[in-house]
Amino acid sequence: MTPDDTEVIVPNSWIWSGTIANATSGQRSLLCVVEFYLHPDHDAVGVRTQLAQIAESSSYRKCDTPISVIVMEKPWGTQYRLKAYVKESREQFLFITDVTVRGKEAFRVMGIRFAQVPYAAAEPG
Repeated sequence: MTPDDTEVIVPNSWIWSGTIANATSGQRSLLCVVEFYLHPDHDAVGVRTQLAQIAESSSYRKCDTPISVIVMEKPWGTQYRLKAYVKESREQFLFITDVTVRGKEAFRVMGIRFAQVPYAAAEPG
């Protein structure tokens, strides 16, 4: 299933005549990545801590698996990439949504602004 609930069907002829890759390698859990783009002027330690706590408390996260928060500075702001495993691969989009919604609310409460690319810079050419 894709994020928009489209069922993907692989013909038998492909299974027997080629290699099919499975992103989960037969495991039920799956690594998910949630990205946030914040204005560069903020408490990065607080944001990183808050994101880890939000991921840890998600009901979709597989217990006893690592959570990592990677922080990268970009010319337009700070990018955060939260990585965590879900219990069931079919819950990946529920987990991403859960962390995104709760993360946005936490940042709003903390008074943190999201990064914004100026309109003129976003236009091609």
